[in-house]
Amino acid sequence: MFEINTCNAAASSARLDSVLVPQSEPRPVSGNQAPVRVTDQNSNGSGISMNPTFPILDDAGLKRLYDIGGDRLVNGLIDLFVREAPVRVANALNGSTCGDLDAVHRSAHSLKSTAANFGAVRLSELAGEIEQAAGLQDHARVRQLLTGLEDAYDQTREALVERRPAELRVPAAA
Repeated sequence: MFEINTCNAAASSARLDSVLVPQSEPRPVSGNQAPVRVTDQNSNGSGISMNPTFPILDDAGLKRLYDIGGDRLVNGLIDLFVREAPVRVANALNGSTCGDLDAVHRSAHSLKSTAANFGAVRLSELAGEIEQAAGLQDHARVRQLLTGLEDAYDQTREALVERRPAELRVPAAA
């Protein structure tokens, strides 16, 4: 789904693959961050299992946006998210492939913030974990967490599109 650009990272990629070791215990988190539980396998085989009690969307986030600008603002923001978030996801994946954790950090930060504005809890928390790991230059953790990023984006996109005002609802490009 996301276009991955090639880079001169064959050595970097091989090095990252060699240090990827799944953890079996949840990582401690600070503040109001929710834990991302890393397991050997989950139902999709990615090794990442987010806390299933987190909603994809907290409707309070969308309500705040509706209160500020109504249907047209929310629809415009959803369109912007559907258009721009895949670029951030692809940049994070590309950054990891190329060993550029600064690019991963920037992309994850942007996704975290944007998702939080919508109340997209799962995507925001995952992007926050990726941002933190990239900031710590933890290549292995970044690669683990990135395995769930596309799914988290897809779930968020679908939930946002479903919540558009009916008269403004248009199919979102995948």
